[in-house]
Amino acid sequence: MPLIPEEISPKFCNFSGEPYIPSSEEKERVKALIDELISTLKKLFAGYDAQIAPVGSTAKDTFLAGDYDIDIYILSDRYRDLYELASAAFPEGHQKHGELLIWNFRYKGCDVDLVFVPPDYEKRDTIYHTQFYLEHLTERDRNEVRKAKAFFKSHGVYGAEVGGIVGVAIEELVRKYHTLENICRLFLENELEDLWLQDPVLDRPRNLLASITKSKYRKIREACRKYLETGAFEYKKYTLEDFIGEHGDYKFVKCDRKFDRATDYNTSVSVCRSVGRLLKNLDSDIEFECESYVNDEVVIAFKTQDELPPKKEICIPKHLEHAIEGFVKKHPGVELYEKDGYICGLVDRKVRFPSEKMEEMIIEKMEKRGYSCSVF
Repeated sequence: MPLIPEEISPKFCNFSGEPYIPSSEEKERVKALIDELISTLKKLFAGYDAQIAPVGSTAKDTFLAGDYDIDIYILSDRYRDLYELASAAFPEGHQKHGELLIWNFRYKGCDVDLVFVPPDYEKRDTIYHTQFYLEHLTERDRNEVRKAKAFFKSHGVYGAEVGGIVGVAIEELVRKYHTLENICRLFLENELEDLWLQDPVLDRPRNLLASITKSKYRKIREACRKYLETGAFEYKKYTLEDFIGEHGDYKFVKCDRKFDRATDYNTSVSVCRSVGRLLKNLDSDIEFECESYVNDEVVIAFKTQDELPPKKEICIPKHLEHAIEGFVKKHPGVELYEKDGYICGLVDRKVRFPSEKMEEMIIEKMEKRGYSCSVF
């Protein structure tokens, strides 16, 4: 079967009554909110040289019904001054922690991020995505984007903050491959490292699939297999209970939120993996896996051995006499024996209980980064 059929199968292309498709009234309400905010900001920044650019799914009309926020970039040489003006104009908000200067607040029931950057900010390309996809996606395409977002969200694999696929990648995949059906075929027929999805608004290389981790790609492929078999999926919010259910044989550490979701996710996964690597350096028999869920709290899931035998066998090729001498000096009293051309000895393990040690070290390292953590 070709990757992209000449005709789109009807069973994969019916949006009638789907809960993720916003009504025309909701679309008009969102557009009116964006227009109102832009008008307010233009008045607020009068006299300043500033570019005000709505971005994200609400600007591109690819948002899901009842599940959206408003993102607006403000580019100016005096972006810090404009940040101070905006924070005073919307005093109920707060600064988001992270790489960018962001003022977050609620406006008429909608979550708003104002992102302040200099005109030469190297990642300003996001502002060009808005016009590009407004021009290159049809109404059917935008609904297909919504369907794909709903699909990936329902399986907990959407968003850079969870190591999943991002919205602009889905928009580009739909532009190139038209349907979720074809996107799933693409993923099932290719390994992650073999895929490259170029950002269409850039001349320099940028892979829009770079946010996807190997563990999330495995989940994406499994979800796609089921979808191609049935032609349907259940649209639902991916919850902590779903995450725990999928990691039933893991242990968990819970931490309070500190930064934005992406930062908290990347920090928690990075800490878990660094602890795992440290333990494996102490004992090569140790195996580990890490994942994290970030919503109201950070929940780190990890898996390793509960207990290892008290002694570890170390074997050195028989002809490496200097290495054997060094081994004996390091482990005085060790009893040596020959085995299949090797000289071996049993030594005390440095880590008897990897799971217990990993839990302790994750909590310690997260708390050093300012998080408050406990066993979940």
